[in-house]
Amino acid sequence: MYLHDIPGDAAISRHLAIGGNAAISGSATIARNLKIEGWLDAKNIKGPCKGLFRTAQDLAAAHPYPLPGWWTLVGEGLPAEIYAVDGQQWASTGQSWDFSALDLTYYDGQIEEMHDAISRVESLFAPYIVNDGEVTIVTTTETVTREVEVDNTDDVIITPGTTNLLDPDEYLYGYYITSGKVAANDNGIMSNKISLEPGATYTIENVAFYSGKVFIAFYDASDNYIGRVGFEPTTTVNQGTNSSGTAYYGWAVLTTMVCPDTVEGLSFSYARIVLQAQGSTSATSITQVDLTQARVYAGTEWVEPTYGSSGGTHTETVTETVTHTQEVRGERLDLSGVCRCSESNGSSEDETVEPALRILSIGNSYSRDSLAYMPYIIEEMASIRVEVGILYVGNCTLDSHLYNARTANASYVYDHCLCDGSAWVQRNSCSIPTVMAEEPWDVVLLQQASTSAYNANTYANLNELIDLLCGMTTKPVKFGWLLTQARPSTLSDEAIAENFLAAAEIAKSLLDTSLIDFVVPVGTAIQNARATELADLGDGGNLVASDSVHLQEGLPCMLAAYASALTVANLCGRPYASVIGHTARATASWLSSKNIPEPNGDPVDATDSQYLLAQKCATLAHRFPYQIKNISS
Repeated sequence: MYLHDIPGDAAISRHLAIGGNAAISGSATIARNLKIEGWLDAKNIKGPCKGLFRTAQDLAAAHPYPLPGWWTLVGEGLPAEIYAVDGQQWASTGQSWDFSALDLTYYDGQIEEMHDAISRVESLFAPYIVNDGEVTIVTTTETVTREVEVDNTDDVIITPGTTNLLDPDEYLYGYYITSGKVAANDNGIMSNKISLEPGATYTIENVAFYSGKVFIAFYDASDNYIGRVGFEPTTTVNQGTNSSGTAYYGWAVLTTMVCPDTVEGLSFSYARIVLQAQGSTSATSITQVDLTQARVYAGTEWVEPTYGSSGGTHTETVTETVTHTQEVRGERLDLSGVCRCSESNGSSEDETVEPALRILSIGNSYSRDSLAYMPYIIEEMASIRVEVGILYVGNCTLDSHLYNARTANASYVYDHCLCDGSAWVQRNSCSIPTVMAEEPWDVVLLQQASTSAYNANTYANLNELIDLLCGMTTKPVKFGWLLTQARPSTLSDEAIAENFLAAAEIAKSLLDTSLIDFVVPVGTAIQNARATELADLGDGGNLVASDSVHLQEGLPCMLAAYASALTVANLCGRPYASVIGHTARATASWLSSKNIPEPNGDPVDATDSQYLLAQKCATLAHRFPYQIKNISS
């Protein structure tokens, strides 16, 4: 090894390895990282605090040339005296440092909340888990219903009497009949839904009459008002007469009526009776009477039930709570009731998962077209699990939803899909308040009927509907708008696009004029596709089934799912999720395994290139939700 003296500069373009010591007389600049595997022994380090020293002499010996801004602590322990640099020397500040002076109130509160949370978790799992070798007495209860024979007493109904068809819990408040229509009336009260048999005789007691009659409104099975029929009361308490002295308004003590076979030439499903009507010009002074005296019953005579007996027995249903106890030694019990959604990846039943979002759509059949495939697509494309509910009535408008929400109208179909990948489950005769209360929904989607979506005047009551729904939620909720496609029907392509763009502009404006937080551009994706070769798909063309209204199964509904899945992924914090290259295909067997609700026709046959084109149309809709983009250009 030779020793070479380099009197000038030296430049090394690659690596430098030094086997011994290195002494650098000048300064050194390190442009990137410095890694020290041994000890760092430095007389002076440009850090403001130098540590704790027993005496001022020890401090001066360790740092004889202090710089402005340095400080340190001097003392046997804490509290210690604070020293700082004064000129070029260390000097006491006359103040001391003690960690006990720190305000730890916030952290104490956080620790207390954490202990409370741990206690709640322990109490939740305590009944289900015991330690090995430990014997635990586990107590469970169940409710048992059984029939027993009991002796008759004086307060037991032996012979049932006449049934009152009125149900005060189901009365419709704030409405009455005027000019042949059901209209709002602050003091109006209409009865619950009553099933009347055509041609049968009924008696009505203690309700209002006006214009000389007791009025009954008749409805069809879809809750559409057909018309009203007035019946002259038999016995009245008059509070006003007309010019001829005939009773005009007051209280009908007794009214006997024969139910008509049809109303306005149409069959009916049920009826509502006007029980009270104040505030109209003809009934301003009707005195409010206790409606607990009101009765509606079949026939012409009210029969009281008979009570008691001098002997004998009768059957009663008895409900009892039975307690069971068991000894459990060192085993894990069933935890399936602790959390709500099970994993679907083959893991044990004890492992559970919560959905990333719970989404409820309140709309019409276009909601089903838009969301039926989405829960499965978003899990496959982004590993996001969502729970989805679709609550709908065919061609239902915002105004109808508002009326139905107010009256708890149970005319909705409810499709429900859990987050565990299971199939859809359908229920009928559901209401908005009931379904809103069933789950802690995170998101509520609303939509307008396709025949009204492009008319801005039909959105006047949207905020009122949202306010009403806010009062039904069990937790804070985000409202979204489902922008659906224009209905093709017999319209030209230009008219279809014109209707959609009008609806899109309205949807965009809702972000500024309502509590709508975001828009799901399903209709934009469909309109994008209608500008491509995909417009030829569907038995009715334009991606719709033979009814020329609904998206056909297969690629058309899959396209809608792509668009809705992208929006939901964004809500879940996955803005870069993509549907491009998604490989699932909506075949007949795929639809059957998911129990897709209300399918429209057979799945459309489509190629992989057509699916890719649909994925691009959905992606463009996500980027430009209010514009129709031709992917070809």
